[in-house]
Amino acid sequence: AVNFGNRVDVGENDLLELWEDDPKIKVIGLYLESVQNGKRFIEIARKVGLKKPVVIWKGGHFSRGTDAARAHSASLAGSYDVFQAACAKSGLIEVNGFEEFSNTLMALASQPPALGNRALVVSNGGGMGVFLTDLCECNGLVVPETPQILQTDLLSRLPAYFSYRNPIDLTGSGTNEQCVHVVECLLKSREYDGLLMVLLAGTAGITSDIVSLMHDRLPADLPKVVAAYGTMASQFRKSFSKAEIPVFDSAEAATQAFNILVKAGKMMRQHAFPVFEGEPMYHPDPVKGWSGWPKNSPDEMEFKHLLKVCGVLVPVNQHLKTTMDLDRAIDRLGFPMTLKVAGNEIKHKTELKGLRLHITTKNDLLREWEVMSHQWPGKIWAEEEMHPGLDLMIGAHKDTQFGSILVFGSGGQHVELIKDIQRMILPAENEELYQMIFNTKAGTILRGVRGQGPLDLKRLMDFIKLVADWIMEEPRIESLDFNPVRLYDHGLVALDAKVTLYSKNEG
Repeated sequence: AVNFGNRVDVGENDLLELWEDDPKIKVIGLYLESVQNGKRFIEIARKVGLKKPVVIWKGGHFSRGTDAARAHSASLAGSYDVFQAACAKSGLIEVNGFEEFSNTLMALASQPPALGNRALVVSNGGGMGVFLTDLCECNGLVVPETPQILQTDLLSRLPAYFSYRNPIDLTGSGTNEQCVHVVECLLKSREYDGLLMVLLAGTAGITSDIVSLMHDRLPADLPKVVAAYGTMASQFRKSFSKAEIPVFDSAEAATQAFNILVKAGKMMRQHAFPVFEGEPMYHPDPVKGWSGWPKNSPDEMEFKHLLKVCGVLVPVNQHLKTTMDLDRAIDRLGFPMTLKVAGNEIKHKTELKGLRLHITTKNDLLREWEVMSHQWPGKIWAEEEMHPGLDLMIGAHKDTQFGSILVFGSGGQHVELIKDIQRMILPAENEELYQMIFNTKAGTILRGVRGQGPLDLKRLMDFIKLVADWIMEEPRIESLDFNPVRLYDHGLVALDAKVTLYSKNEG
């Protein structure tokens, strides 16, 4: 254990490098309230994490006076959100609280990562098995039913009053030998990725001698986690600890530890994602060269004009300065159409009632335009109303610690309530971008659900890469916000777009 205080001379990056190749250290645990050099931390932690697990407990998740979240990426990403993205980028295992921290270190120091999330649940008390199963499902673990052929085999050699379906119930009469025989048979079938066991210590049949049998006969490459209750629980815990099988005093802690082993295994596995051929559909160059832009950031319509030059589809629009422009809008856009206010000082159109959807007649158009023009003269635009699709939020901003941050998730007016958001620290490989997408509910939908086919993943990936390129390459861009971006089975439309530039002296 090392306390490096306020990093006068040594910090977390130095210690990670020191411990990277130390054969005596199996797992590294860090408690941090801040990171000294974010980019360097990610680089080192990622390298060390390939050799041994790194567990991190972050203190100070929240800050006083944080503004309410808004439907734009820069304000949605607080410092802790960015830190979580850094953990994901680095392959760190994040925990919350001292108990989870110590339990996680104990499990990772003595057990291999799980190859999947299928748990074999065993108890010598039926109620505890049911409770464990509930805990597993709450933690995203699977408790698959034992294949019938294995149930039949076990029934032919062991008491019929045991339950072999999973959870396995050995009842209070089960013995050490019977318990280990069942677990050995089922784990060696490779139908499960690890053992999660709760023992009621003190029954006549199962004693602390079970530990040596488990150590000698159970597969060493599958993780084993135990919880012990009852009058003899302390003796059981001593025996399991000596055998380096993590044992806990509650089913909740044991399930949490097993889940950590599953997460550790998931980080180590490679995932197959589609590879798209052909050139990118968008061209970033027209938006480059922001150094020559005036002091103020471009408004929405100015930015959308640049997006069109880059190849990004945006709704056809018409500036409505006079009543004559209304007729031009009808001719160009047709009905239904949308009215919106556009200007640098307009931050949130919906909250300001600066957005009118589904206008279907000329009278409605005139009435709404007059109302909006009274409040925002010369700033009203008409846009064609696009067909329904999957609304997404895509954005990027710059963080003082970790650099460029990409944001993706479900979009629309209620993005801050749905909170279906993932963040990625840039630069990122294709595999990381896919992980970001498919870790959201929106990512599940775009694969195709309820008879609906998959949506245009290639175009989405190309657009995300375009946004990533801009935020990384252009020093004057402070943030980019696209909410919503509407995705179809063929095509993508940027319905709303905003760019914020640093002033020239800041850039």
